[in-house]
Amino acid sequence: MKKITQTIVRSLIGIIGAGATFMLAPGASAQNLFVSDFGNGSVYEYTSGGVQSTFATGFDNLGGMAFDNAGDLYVADYSLENVYKITPGGTKSIVATGLSNPTAMAFNNAGDLFVANLSGNNIVEVTPAGVQSTFATVNSPNGLIFNSAGDLFVSGKSTGNITEITPGGMQSTFAMGLSTPWEMVFDSAGNLLVGNDDNYISGGGSITKITPGGIESTFISGLTIPGEMAFNNAGDLLVPQSRSDEVLEFSSTGSPLQTITISGAQDLDGLAFQPVPEPSTLALLGVGLAGFLAYARRSQKQIQTK
Repeated sequence: MKKITQTIVRSLIGIIGAGATFMLAPGASAQNLFVSDFGNGSVYEYTSGGVQSTFATGFDNLGGMAFDNAGDLYVADYSLENVYKITPGGTKSIVATGLSNPTAMAFNNAGDLFVANLSGNNIVEVTPAGVQSTFATVNSPNGLIFNSAGDLFVSGKSTGNITEITPGGMQSTFAMGLSTPWEMVFDSAGNLLVGNDDNYISGGGSITKITPGGIESTFISGLTIPGEMAFNNAGDLLVPQSRSDEVLEFSSTGSPLQTITISGAQDLDGLAFQPVPEPSTLALLGVGLAGFLAYARRSQKQIQTK
């Protein structure tokens, strides 16, 4: 009598190894760009295909923005001194209040929101449950960004310094002598890019690159006041121009690529990319003949009879 002593079990990963062709599940799509207008209190959405729409209105002076992992957008209203959450469907709610001219925001890996309180000279931490506390005291904080190690970098608008703060609250000066530093972003190499307001009266601005070792160089010059910056999935840097309706796109090396005009905007400030959902499943499209035959041969060897 024949007896099958081993059952053939093949996981999805095993099939991939056999040469199958897959695609990501629906939902993994190109990023949409969101920009806030300090002048008219609106948030605009701009698709990768160039279609613009108004995502939210009814605010006063909007500054920094940040997405959480659930895809909700958080916006800081500088004048109303609140932080609002906007769901993908457009529902608004207040998640932090009683602030002092909030500007930039950033999430840590635990999902806590950190808000730069410009006039309050501190950084406020807001838990997912809505509990507010003072994380650190920093003079005129204007920009926030976390590095991969979880350290928070804070730009001091009036001091010209960049302060690094560990998760435990220990502070050190990472850079100094900058010209009114505003928003910041890390590139893929770990360099910190800092937007500078070189001349507030005339609107002159630049972006300084600071290596992990602290070496500074001018990355981009000739800007108006650069607002909140972000890299897209292609590695291009997008920079809104304050006091204008333009978002400038640069390559990873700082070469200009294009200018995106946000119709109806007056004074662009905040910028964030909608997170691309991670695939929850994989869709099998087809298996090549060679891969399928190789899989069948391996499977047959695992059937023992006696």
